[in-house]
Amino acid sequence: VHSFPTRCSSDLKNSKGRIQPFKRQEKDIIKIRFFAKNKSLTYQEIGDKYGISKQRVQQIEKSALNKIKFLFEEKEVLTV
Repeated sequence: VHSFPTRCSSDLKNSKGRIQPFKRQEKDIIKIRFFAKNKSLTYQEIGDKYGISKQRVQQIEKSALNKIKFLFEEKEVLTV
């Protein structure tokens, strides 16, 4: 179960008020962690692949999940 730390929406938006685009590593890590065909890799395995620590992988994953959460919350506000 993933928890999503509360984050100010302004942290996720650019100067035009739009959500910041996903960075390449964010996309890759989310794909590897949640959409791998065979099995998802561990934080350590992903870190080894990208030459970063497993803690950094977790930080990048949280950033991407926060963006996804924000997009869903924003959409709910617009459709209610």
